[in-house]
Amino acid sequence: MVTILVVSVGLLPRSAVRVTSALYLDSTTSPAHQFAGATFSPTVAPVVTHTPRGQDEVLTWAPVSASNGAAVTYVVTRIRLGISTAVCTGTNLPTLNAGLMTCTDKKPGTGVLTYTEQPTVVRSGQVTWSLPPSTPN
Repeated sequence: MVTILVVSVGLLPRSAVRVTSALYLDSTTSPAHQFAGATFSPTVAPVVTHTPRGQDEVLTWAPVSASNGAAVTYVVTRIRLGISTAVCTGTNLPTLNAGLMTCTDKKPGTGVLTYTEQPTVVRSGQVTWSLPPSTPN
């Protein structure tokens, strides 16, 4: 698949803009769940379940594995009032417990809360591959 995006800048006077377009080109050759000869299983990020515990929310979801044995990490996001915030970071990273990934969102506040998780593979400090985030729940 090839995606071409052309951006035209029209808010500045012509004299202030020498180049008025940009080209972005991206291509992929493998299915969304494959990378460097390996696959993620499952091929869709599992949905996060959250359960209140006092002022906190306990988050759980099914783990994802890579067929080549690469370590899978997770980017967990809380969505509250339309604002996305990374949670389960630092010393509160998700851990495998009784066959489920789990972490705790400490004092997320009140109101409607939804969460997503995104499985990733990190190499040399860089995210080298990921599944799309799970459906918000």
